[in-house]
Amino acid sequence: MNSEYAISGGHETTIQLAEEILKAGGNAFDAAIAAHFAMYITEPCMASAGAGGFALCYRPGEACKMLDFFTQTPLDKKLDRDCDFEPLHVNFGNETETFHIGMGSIATPGSVAGMFEMHERYGSMPIKTLLQPVKELAISGVAINKFQSIDIKLLEKVFRRDPSVRDIFFSEGQLIQVGDILKLPSYASFLDLLIDDGRDGFYRGEISAIIDRDSREKGGYIRRSDLENYEAIWRNPMALDYFGNKLMLPNGPSIG
Repeated sequence: MNSEYAISGGHETTIQLAEEILKAGGNAFDAAIAAHFAMYITEPCMASAGAGGFALCYRPGEACKMLDFFTQTPLDKKLDRDCDFEPLHVNFGNETETFHIGMGSIATPGSVAGMFEMHERYGSMPIKTLLQPVKELAISGVAINKFQSIDIKLLEKVFRRDPSVRDIFFSEGQLIQVGDILKLPSYASFLDLLIDDGRDGFYRGEISAIIDRDSREKGGYIRRSDLENYEAIWRNPMALDYFGNKLMLPNGPSIG
């Protein structure tokens, strides 16, 4: 392993886990994949299996590629029917932004597909090896740091709205604070499903069936067909000359 590397993250545990993968002989992509799945518990307001994103991927001697695993709007959106969709005003101090929450706000998630696509192309360690330390985090828990505490406070109304997460983000009715331990034992079971069944376990198996059912019953648009047809896409990044260097930036739908 090259001893020179840099890792960034929103929680020290995210960084530590990525470093452990590197020290165990994994490459940068292995570390990024493990860190991404760790973020679902270490940085729960920033990443989740229901989210999406973009990744710039480079390996020496090869062209830089951009992986687009952003969320997709549902294929069938009948706007003439009632849906679970309401505004949420979040005060960031200097300004207030309006978001929307509810089943009707959910798009087709790309995070799981993106990580498996990256692993297939660039990974060097088995997915089970990368997810095992994340499973341990989910069971033992992670201490909330100041940055994550601020994020959780900003989204308090979201967490209070959903009974299924009240026991996770609240203790005796009070929002968890800095130093409190956040545990997600059910997430460990979810990771076992991904280890055993891969991306199909999410997009074509039990998880997609649950998402489809909840969406139909609770006012959402997303259907199992949206999940079954989702694909993470490799794109060419945008290349700019920058002070004698080549600067690679996300392209396509992420250009803004």
